[in-house]
Amino acid sequence: MDTNSFSIMPMSQEISLTPGETYAGTITIANPASSTSDLSYTAAISPYGVLGADYSVDLLSESSRTEMINWITLHNAAGTITPNGTAEVRFTIDVPKTATPGGQYAAIKVIKNTADAASGELSINNIYEVASIIYGNVAGEVVHDSTVTSQFIPNFTTTPEFTSTATAENHGTVHEDALVNFTITNAFNGSTIYPHSSSDTGINEVIMPDTTRELSYTFKDMPALGPINITQTIDYGGQAYTQSQTLFICPVWFMVIMATLLLSTAALIVAHIAKSRHRKQTSKL
Repeated sequence: MDTNSFSIMPMSQEISLTPGETYAGTITIANPASSTSDLSYTAAISPYGVLGADYSVDLLSESSRTEMINWITLHNAAGTITPNGTAEVRFTIDVPKTATPGGQYAAIKVIKNTADAASGELSINNIYEVASIIYGNVAGEVVHDSTVTSQFIPNFTTTPEFTSTATAENHGTVHEDALVNFTITNAFNGSTIYPHSSSDTGINEVIMPDTTRELSYTFKDMPALGPINITQTIDYGGQAYTQSQTLFICPVWFMVIMATLLLSTAALIVAHIAKSRHRKQTSKL
């Protein structure tokens, strides 16, 4: 069985659309050099949306935000690529003159044509279908209404990791970008724990219109013991939302040692008090 995957580029793209005009674009499909066979593929259009605050991908449901699927035409939707080769799928978007301003969303799915894929038998090492998301923005009177409603950073943990969460809402008519940045330092000496380098420019999240998205980030390999300072900043909708928190990392083994020491100390104090009382009682006799 062929255990090689394939890839497409870009995985997503933002496109400005003008009513009455045509946009032309491409995606690139790559069959890796390690592949053991030619890649036979077929491309297709599907709606793109999300479900719930956890943003599960929805490539089936159609709505007023997915009308773009009817505007897209694929011009070379099928082909074969040799190992270490690439191919371009060209597409055009014919925007109607009556298109409603705001967000329009679709995906170009690329399906690997194999016997296993046709029968639905997926291998853990094989990728039979990938999608390139198109975030369209139709020009016109677009409403921007976005906010971060909550942020949470824990103040205590027993393991060298923590999870930060936030909630972002978008009540506008087009998707918005939320740029999330973290700064983590050692509370004792101020040394930087994160980001690891100056090339870290943050995490970009897309918030779809008329949705609420729960953002969650887990950081591992923190110091084994002691306090760290954490600052989370979300640049969203032209505003910066900042949450800072000192997190104390206290592993279970340290708590056991401290409890043992406290109990031992308490026992010594009790014994000392009892011994002192005994001496006082003896001296009175």
